[in-house]
Amino acid sequence: MMRFFLSVFFLASIIFASDGDSFGEKKRVYTIQLFSLMKNYPETEIINKIPLHLRDEIHLHRVKKQTVACYSQTSNYSEIKSKLQKVKKAGYKNAYIITTTKWTMPHKEKHQRQRLSKEIPSQVTVKSDKAYKNGDKVRKSSSPSVGVQNENIDSKKRRKIYTIQLFTLTKKYPKKEIINKIPPKLRDEVHLHAVADRKTVACYSQASNYSEIKSKLQKVKKAGYKNAYIITTRKWTMPHKEKHQKQRLSKDTPSQVTAKANKREYKKQKLSKFVISKMIVKANKAYKSGDEMQAMIIYEMLLSAGVKSQRIKNNLCYLYGKHGAWNQAKDVIQKERHQSKLLYAYAKGAVITSQKNFYKNLKEYILLDRSGHLALLAGYYFEQKNQMKRAFDFYKMAYDRNRSDLYNIYAYARSLDMLGKHQMATQLYKKLLLQTKEGSDIYKQVKSRVYK
Repeated sequence: MMRFFLSVFFLASIIFASDGDSFGEKKRVYTIQLFSLMKNYPETEIINKIPLHLRDEIHLHRVKKQTVACYSQTSNYSEIKSKLQKVKKAGYKNAYIITTTKWTMPHKEKHQRQRLSKEIPSQVTVKSDKAYKNGDKVRKSSSPSVGVQNENIDSKKRRKIYTIQLFTLTKKYPKKEIINKIPPKLRDEVHLHAVADRKTVACYSQASNYSEIKSKLQKVKKAGYKNAYIITTRKWTMPHKEKHQKQRLSKDTPSQVTAKANKREYKKQKLSKFVISKMIVKANKAYKSGDEMQAMIIYEMLLSAGVKSQRIKNNLCYLYGKHGAWNQAKDVIQKERHQSKLLYAYAKGAVITSQKNFYKNLKEYILLDRSGHLALLAGYYFEQKNQMKRAFDFYKMAYDRNRSDLYNIYAYARSLDMLGKHQMATQLYKKLLLQTKEGSDIYKQVKSRVYK
């Protein structure tokens, strides 16, 4: 009878053991192996190459002469299986689940304090965290640390701050010289840090919201910093934009500084109709006299002050086009509900001065434009560059999009005429003569081509 009860007890222990563990064995722990490295690399270098959203739960292990990188730990198999999908989406296609009986990462919060982060600006090290808890003084570590604060603050309570690292300079240069080489549109939020080995690190913006800093990373990469990336810190080195604007060093001449100051003044106060009309006259006068930069500054002031005028926006986009200022024009265009007129104004200005990036900047808009006007300007652009085959393709695109537009018909007919397709061209010319008024410029041009 005793043997019977012992056997029942033994079977029950096997059935009810958690996660299928047999009686007397340690609880099974699941983790995900990302990759293994044959060479011995510094831990900082390994972790810095792992995507930011995975780093919180990474743990490294030395196995013989290999370094194995694992992600997360849990005793629940379904939980680790769901995390495997996340890992594979991040690019680790060959990652797989392994089992262990040892907890190498007890909980996420503790691991966050122990993990190694980006070098510049660095997070507080494990020793520094313990010193903060005990109220001891923090020793200067050999690794550069911008984010260390000399306060008795628990690391759990300190909030993570994100910033974008633009570049690192190994030589020492004056701050003014470094900032002057950065594009003007980024300078407002640039902050420099001196670190170990006389290095200078340039960072852009700061935010506690990751999605906000991620959107700014796209702006930075468009400005030419292809290798820029997001790093974390725990210290606000740029508390707010206005304070930094006062402290920053710029390349501006006294006249430009005055213009920007005036721009801010106009933004604060509401302008009267008399002042607005006076400024518009001044801007038009500056444009006619050839001072296009002055005209642009005044138009920008008017828009900053809240003046709603389609004519001002058209003129400004046209001037932006002539000077190839696509990013500034895009800011104005994207705020508009109906963007076609402003896009055409910019494209017209860009074609007149044969801007190098005309087609690259406007390609997606040309393909979506139903009026065919942007395709027509693209045809003029490539004709100026003697690329007649591409010009003909765009003239045909403009004609196919809108066959009732006189300028589209004339441009397509003229391109057929230039390619030697005179019969098709003549048919279109005659069609135009019926639709246009006698005495108009287009009528005279068509007539001269038909009866030449």
